[in-house]
Amino acid sequence: MKQTKKSIPLWGDLHTLDTPVENLKEWYRPILKAKIAELLPALEAQTGLYCSEWRVKDMKTRWGSCNITKKRIWLNLKLVQYPPECLEYVILHELIHLKVPNHSADFYAELDQYMPDWQMRRKLLNRK
Repeated sequence: MKQTKKSIPLWGDLHTLDTPVENLKEWYRPILKAKIAELLPALEAQTGLYCSEWRVKDMKTRWGSCNITKKRIWLNLKLVQYPPECLEYVILHELIHLKVPNHSADFYAELDQYMPDWQMRRKLLNRK
């Protein structure tokens, strides 16, 4: 697809705006959900940590959050504006909280085990 004034590149693909978008956030939501659905199962299988449910929410101060009791993960809608590697990092971060509920040395050891380049991904995410 050729990029035009009515298209937006997201993760290497162009998504066309055929009609005026009243709420860009709602236009982003299914795109992000599809990417989460693609990445999450592999990360769950890799770690052996499974969430019972995940949702997307427009958050102001966090990239993700986790309810450990309900095993529910929330992911920030703004992640759609970043490379997939950042989304993958946030998903893994929240999955690990299901095992290690804090940011202790054990938590970071788990991150290191499953994603040795997590610090680079976090820097990229927090650059903007």
